[in-house]
Amino acid sequence: MLLTRRQVAGALLAAPLLASRSYAAETWPKMPDPQLWRIDVPPQHEGTAEGGPNGQVYYRIYGEEPGRTPIVALHGGPAAGHTYMRPYSALATDRQVVLYDQSGCGRSARPADLSLYTIDRYVGELEALRSHLGLERMIVLGHSWGSVLAPAYAASYPDRVEAIVLTGSVTRYRDYQEGHRSSCGKIRQHRRSRISENLGRILPRPRHPTENLAPVGIGHFRRLGR
Repeated sequence: MLLTRRQVAGALLAAPLLASRSYAAETWPKMPDPQLWRIDVPPQHEGTAEGGPNGQVYYRIYGEEPGRTPIVALHGGPAAGHTYMRPYSALATDRQVVLYDQSGCGRSARPADLSLYTIDRYVGELEALRSHLGLERMIVLGHSWGSVLAPAYAASYPDRVEAIVLTGSVTRYRDYQEGHRSSCGKIRQHRRSRISENLGRILPRPRHPTENLAPVGIGHFRRLGR
């Protein structure tokens, strides 16, 4: 079969594109099944803790006996809820694992006032939960936004923390800023301006570099109906 010049040229131009797609398909890791993040692992105990700055806090406890130092897991978002953290219940072999919904999501209190979602209040909320459960010391495991909250709690209550485990962490605020700029760069200019204008209305100047993450996350997940 004879090929025309146009067909040959088209094949040469398409080859790198096809090769790059093939390479990406082979090297890019497959995303896990979303259902794995929403498994329903029955807890040994569940309930609500009162006394938090923003209201009641829903929690789940995995593991029958206290055993070694318990793990308290802090979910991301903010306001992503504890559900996707349930696989950590597998750690409840020689210790208890506590999962909870931070205020603003899940089955915990949801104040309408976005100004109430501050790091100081989230720290107070975790301390209220610890006191309610009677935990002397705990291992604090924070994911994403939880990796911001975990060190903040440890700084306020160092005697209550045996260790900190950070996953998907925001270790430098500069990295968060760069990621934010990259994401915003993909939003059309008129929408980007509207977002900045709205955030400027509801958010005060932060005392802590990540202070504004909470109300932004709460507002975002509230729009998603979480």
